[in-house]
Amino acid sequence: MTLNNTIIETLDLKKWYTISRGIIRRQKSYVKAVDGVSIRIEKGEAVSLVGESGSGKTTLGKLLLLLEEPTDGKILFEGNNIIHNNRKKEFRRKVQMIFQNPYTSFDPRLNMFENITEPLVVHNLVNSYKERFSIAINLLSKVGLNPPEVILSKYPHQLSGGQLQRASIARALSLNPELLVADEPTSMLDASLRIGVLNTLKSLQKEMKLSVLLITHDLAAASYLTSRVYVMYLGKIVECGDTQDIIDHPLHPYTIALMDAVLTTKIRNLGELKIKGELTPNYKDNVCRFSSRCPYANEKCLTQEPKLVELEKGHFVACHYPSY
Repeated sequence: MTLNNTIIETLDLKKWYTISRGIIRRQKSYVKAVDGVSIRIEKGEAVSLVGESGSGKTTLGKLLLLLEEPTDGKILFEGNNIIHNNRKKEFRRKVQMIFQNPYTSFDPRLNMFENITEPLVVHNLVNSYKERFSIAINLLSKVGLNPPEVILSKYPHQLSGGQLQRASIARALSLNPELLVADEPTSMLDASLRIGVLNTLKSLQKEMKLSVLLITHDLAAASYLTSRVYVMYLGKIVECGDTQDIIDHPLHPYTIALMDAVLTTKIRNLGELKIKGELTPNYKDNVCRFSSRCPYANEKCLTQEPKLVELEKGHFVACHYPSY
């Protein structure tokens, strides 16, 4: 892949939230939800962003869609910085999001026909009711919602979680986007429904040559759908590379812990996970953010923040002592 094939890229992207402390002397501190993240997605490529809840994944996804205003850094879409671009409506038509909770992402006052085709009306892409209806029928057929005529007449509360998530995909595809950001698209679904939604995403990605960013905590879903993976922890990318390389040979202790937490079809004696404590945004500057939970942390980890470096071809890791 070459650089000119990149559809979206972030350069040292940051999103800091200000917290004021104290009543008399108001001291400012920051929650660094995204702190100097640089990622790229090529045209037609499926990439995953993995990490536990609170690591900053969803915030990064919202930044990519300009649903959040960055504190600093750049977002390049097809080579152009779109943060201060005056053509944001055109950009938003090309980049769409599948939200995590299908139960709250639809307007309950509108039926599914109105919900799914609303983006077409907002962007003035249809001229008649007949055209809207034809597009809606085609979209529901693509995502496997049948019979589409019946589904379109229903309201969100009349559909199951699996049906709503497929409808979310249909609505995201209504504008024929170039990049799809899927934020935990299966986390609210039963296990029996997850593979169906992932299969739908996978087939549509290949058929439409979509670029996809899958935001997930599930490395199994990442390995099924994506070719490259970024591992995020407390606002930083700690490991990235080809998905299969990272699954077969994780180098960062955090990635290893994520892998240990994945249940496979075989019965595994997992034992106790090696990491300790819970993710917390309270950490000192200039230290490894994972050091308070890492079983291998030593003095260097407590005095120097590791940089993301290439240890193997195409495999990057931010750790002082990787691959234990």
